[in-house]
Amino acid sequence: MVLIDIPVCVQVDTKYLNFYKSIGFDVGAEMTKANKPQQRLADFAKKHDLPFLDLLPIFASHPEMELYYSHDDHWTIAGHQLAAESIKDFLIQQSLIYP
Repeated sequence: MVLIDIPVCVQVDTKYLNFYKSIGFDVGAEMTKANKPQQRLADFAKKHDLPFLDLLPIFASHPEMELYYSHDDHWTIAGHQLAAESIKDFLIQQSLIYP
């Protein structure tokens, strides 16, 4: 078993705050800095000796890419490609699959 965290779009880029506001969610700017879900998963994975991949820093390191659709919080093709490559690299690094 491997745990993989999928970040909420506002954690990756603040421009998505407008999407949430447009559908009636009162999302504050603090949400963009929150990594509590990732930390809780990391702690759980460590406690249970499970490999853990946090996609937040990976996605956040690519501000030039449109990783989420502007009208909802699902990944674009580029988001899926970045996630797939990152997961593949992680699984190889963990010797869970072989190239």
